[in-house]
Amino acid sequence: MPDLIDREEVIRSPELAALGRRKRSEGNEEDEACVVWWPLGIMQNPRKDVALPHIEVLFRDLRPDNTFGEFFSRTMAITSLPLLSIGSIWSNKRSTSQIRYQRRLFTVDFSDGKYDFVSMAGSGGNLPFPPEKYLLRKHGRDRSEMVRLTTAKGLTLLIPAAVFLARCYGRSGRLTRLLTQHSLKNCLPMMCSTILGSSSSRWQLRLHPGMYQDDALLLGHLLFEEQTRERVNELFQQLQAVVRPRKPATATTGSADGRWSEHESEDWFREVAFPKIHPWWHGTAQLEVEGLQVDEQTFLGLRITGMSQPSGPPIEVVRDQALTEEDDGVDERRENGEIGPGGYYRRQFDADDKAEASLVDLEAPTTSSSSVLMRDPKMQILGVAREIVSRSQEGGERKPRGTLIPQEEPADQASAAERGGSQAGGVSYASHHSAIELKSYGTLRDLWEGLRFLATEHPQQVMTLSWFTREDDFVDVNPRWDSRPPRLQPLRIPGLSDHEALPGGDSWGYVDVDGRTPRGVLIARVQTPDRTIFILDVERRSKATPEGGLEELENDKYSGLAIALKRPNDIDAWLPRLLEAIREHRGVMERVLPYCPGDPKVDFRHSKAQGERVSGHAAALNALRKAGLELGKLQLKRDTKGPISGPRRHGTG
Repeated sequence: MPDLIDREEVIRSPELAALGRRKRSEGNEEDEACVVWWPLGIMQNPRKDVALPHIEVLFRDLRPDNTFGEFFSRTMAITSLPLLSIGSIWSNKRSTSQIRYQRRLFTVDFSDGKYDFVSMAGSGGNLPFPPEKYLLRKHGRDRSEMVRLTTAKGLTLLIPAAVFLARCYGRSGRLTRLLTQHSLKNCLPMMCSTILGSSSSRWQLRLHPGMYQDDALLLGHLLFEEQTRERVNELFQQLQAVVRPRKPATATTGSADGRWSEHESEDWFREVAFPKIHPWWHGTAQLEVEGLQVDEQTFLGLRITGMSQPSGPPIEVVRDQALTEEDDGVDERRENGEIGPGGYYRRQFDADDKAEASLVDLEAPTTSSSSVLMRDPKMQILGVAREIVSRSQEGGERKPRGTLIPQEEPADQASAAERGGSQAGGVSYASHHSAIELKSYGTLRDLWEGLRFLATEHPQQVMTLSWFTREDDFVDVNPRWDSRPPRLQPLRIPGLSDHEALPGGDSWGYVDVDGRTPRGVLIARVQTPDRTIFILDVERRSKATPEGGLEELENDKYSGLAIALKRPNDIDAWLPRLLEAIREHRGVMERVLPYCPGDPKVDFRHSKAQGERVSGHAAALNALRKAGLELGKLQLKRDTKGPISGPRRHGTG
């Protein structure tokens, strides 16, 4: 019996028309709950006039007692795949919960020869995992490819190739659709272009209408790296080898009925592609996945929640001033990436503002319809984010804005297909976006990682970085290679053991009240050419999450403390009394400033900013700046909508 939890992303998922009522074998047509089980093959849209490739998705019924029932399949828009994460529970065409799987972090290698592909049907009888661990409908005959990776610890990681495509190949539905609909040579000019003056040390590109800034990383590598182009181009080459399906589609269901149980002949397989989805960059990578341990040496990754980003030159993204936040970015009847006198621009709505929108797969958006932002599950950036900056187009003649189409409410239906439909009543354009956010490991760990990053980026100004406890003394770290977390100094109570209660029932000094674990303090030391800076901050209480992580309960409650000393100072002369003051004033750093040596001595907020490269980047910059060390600036955090978003910091540890 599966363990069910709420979906992490409160995306108020749109209706998927393809998951409407279906006739059961016993004659019922009740809309029971079902589970997304496995992605199958990719095919052309059953309707020749709708430019939106489909993918066959395998489901299982979920009975009222939470046991699994029969298999069935549906063909869905390829752009809906991020919403259809394996293990998500769907009822009444919407998803609000999912199966809980193990969450694991792996280090893998995307270099040539370090990964390969395997399928059940192509395994020669040596199945990649046994049926009793995760049963498929045609277990030994399933042709769906899986990426097979060897982890740094020698384990095998299996990931369905279609899941890798949906989660690791860019952040917009439009990018996924174009890559599966056109050759790379034809679709890359629809998405972006190079800018005169780009160099190997700084990649400059112009995002074309309809693309999100979060797509810039993959698009930059497609423009400037031949190896990336070769790997990505294989996707369409594999899809091009299959013929268009002959089964007619019915627009009333929103999608074609699944044919997995109806067709077992080679004719059916020639209509469907099972592509091998290559990692699009080379080198070591980290993947955070959720799935099942299927044997001692093999982990089956069913959902991807985080991925590191490749290192490389900074990427500068240029946006044309003719595009505004109100544009959905699709400015022409045809996707030629230009704004001309005959073009259009439209206002974009958020799906959260109209949760009744129904995603359809067999209709195209009308030319003049509004756009609806569909928020797909987010992806977390593991480690250091690539430097990506954006600016508006400057100078030159501005292109004509195009024909203004009056603002209108979104239609009841939305489609991610290329515009051009003529259905009465209209179909809105569904602009899918899977935002990225920096992985957070908790306030203190994030602050430390921010200091490590700055020490790596500015070795002349940050000469050494250390952490301190009374037991260990100062421990210098190599900021580039030493990823171990620092130890914390416990706020022990004089005269009491660690597990004795405080007088008067005051439990603030304990981070775990039940276990009587003293609250810790991070003590970091940054040595610069002209001063020594101490950064102190208190540990936050937290609770365990179902996925095995920690969620902070006090993440926005406390500020940190920065102390600058111009001359060497014996830490034992001032630290014991300062720690007592921190405990006495319950972590309110503003009140402990009189007990601090040095000048300046200030408290600082854990600020957030656009362009952070790691979680804690802005907080560390802020702390060092207040202590007199300037290491650059970041733009203050602001919320953005539409196709201009950048990395966001996730607030759980």
